[in-house]
Amino acid sequence: MTTADPAPEAPPRRRRPRGDVRAGLVAAGVLAPERREGIEYPIWATVHGTATLTTHRPLRDLIESQLCQVEAQTPAFIGDSLTQ
Repeated sequence: MTTADPAPEAPPRRRRPRGDVRAGLVAAGVLAPERREGIEYPIWATVHGTATLTTHRPLRDLIESQLCQVEAQTPAFIGDSLTQ
């Protein structure tokens, strides 16, 4: 009986620093420089909150068209908030 070679170890996941992403948004004119610091937290809260509300209560029972509207409004809201 032979033993199989162990599976190769997966390479470590490379994580891109948040500062690079924000700097890129500022450089592209998408994010106002004065809004750069800490912007990831309200964005995360919006995405997480929407997911929680539509998965659990009170928005869990929305009909498909209403859910699609919420899903479309969320990234639009985030995009608008970056430059306001």
